[in-house]
Amino acid sequence: MILAKLYRNDTALILIAIALGLSLAILRPDLAVQMKPFSDAFLAVIGHAVPLVMFVLVASAIAAFGERGQKTRCAGRVVAYFLLMAVLSLVTGAAIGMLLAPGTEAVPLAASTVRPMSDLPTAVLTSLAQVIGHTFILPVLLAALLFGLGLGWAGDAGEPLRRRLDTAVAWLLKALRMVLRFAPLAAFGAMAYTVGRYGPASAWP
Repeated sequence: MILAKLYRNDTALILIAIALGLSLAILRPDLAVQMKPFSDAFLAVIGHAVPLVMFVLVASAIAAFGERGQKTRCAGRVVAYFLLMAVLSLVTGAAIGMLLAPGTEAVPLAASTVRPMSDLPTAVLTSLAQVIGHTFILPVLLAALLFGLGLGWAGDAGEPLRRRLDTAVAWLLKALRMVLRFAPLAAFGAMAYTVGRYGPASAWP
């Protein structure tokens, strides 16, 4: 009974996996560094699954959303929310980096390396341009929005495809849940490799 409850508790499984990885790294660091493929494989699968899941979810939601005007407003709000959150994240990260200058104690930097707060807008715009140019999230999001809008505007002609899209959403979510069951194994591999490679001090902030 206890084992069954423990198996269904993802948080407990991840904590146990982290503890096991830490123990292995302390006892056998040479073996622990060989556990890295577990975390790499998990992250690779998640990284490849995210664009497909995001496309299907967004397209299905937009296609099933009310009238034509409502679909357009919903799509615009999704894009605006994404850009707003991206800008807020970049502003927060850049401001904290400029104010606290993390790492300057460990690695001596020239005075010109630490950028003043007046450079914050430039840093944010540069980072935003890099994010848009080097990430797949925004192109996939825009493609899903356009596909969902077109499918919704198709009316009855697009109904069979909308039903198939809804079915695909259900299957993809089931597959994603199956993949996430391996999260404890990935946590074990990541902790074992990190502590085994860089020492126990790397496990603490």
